[in-house]
Amino acid sequence: MFKHLLSSIGIDGMTVDTLVNNNRFDTNERVEGVIHIRRDRHHIDHIELTLVERIFNDDDTSDFATYDHILEKVSIVDDGQNNVPFSFPVPTTIKSLNNQFFIITQLYIDGAVDAYDEDEIYFI
Repeated sequence: MFKHLLSSIGIDGMTVDTLVNNNRFDTNERVEGVIHIRRDRHHIDHIELTLVERIFNDDDTSDFATYDHILEKVSIVDDGQNNVPFSFPVPTTIKSLNNQFFIITQLYIDGAVDAYDEDEIYFI
């Protein structure tokens, strides 16, 4: 519920929901899925997918328990479609399969708050 609240704050109904074909991927597979967009009157400048590895921070002097290591960033030009397919290879820069992994989708919207979605995926 909180995820949907964040996606819709200030956007007059524009929301984004990213669905992956599978939430578990082998490291030699491609990450594939579809971005579902519920549109409103605002123009989407572009769509950005970011694959992050959330890593436990073992630095005792840090104020942060984790940090995000960006593995892949894909920018997609908006063509006005409500369902936008995506596909990219699993990066070879994964530090540990035991970490958490997230696909973060952001719609950059002209004149409004950007829409956001975050989904956890797993690598085996």
